[in-house]
Amino acid sequence: MRHWLRKLALLALVLATYPTFVLTYTGSHVLQSPLPGGRHGPLDAYRHTLASAVVAYTFDARAIDLVNGVMERHGRRSNAMDIHNNLIGAGIG
Repeated sequence: MRHWLRKLALLALVLATYPTFVLTYTGSHVLQSPLPGGRHGPLDAYRHTLASAVVAYTFDARAIDLVNGVMERHGRRSNAMDIHNNLIGAGIG
């Protein structure tokens, strides 16, 4: 029973660490980018595309559908562009 609990704790740690890795990697590249428009501009598009590419490359492109369903579901025009950029990133990854 303890062995199973340790595996579950390790899985929880990995699941908690993975988003931090993706956000840190993406953020470090976004900070170095000369692109303008941090919100609803080219830099925002780059951020979404890069984050999705990292997830698709290191995990699975199907995870992007889950992210889009949870994070981008509010029906706004900006969400449609974010979904579009996320799908481009998933294809790249």
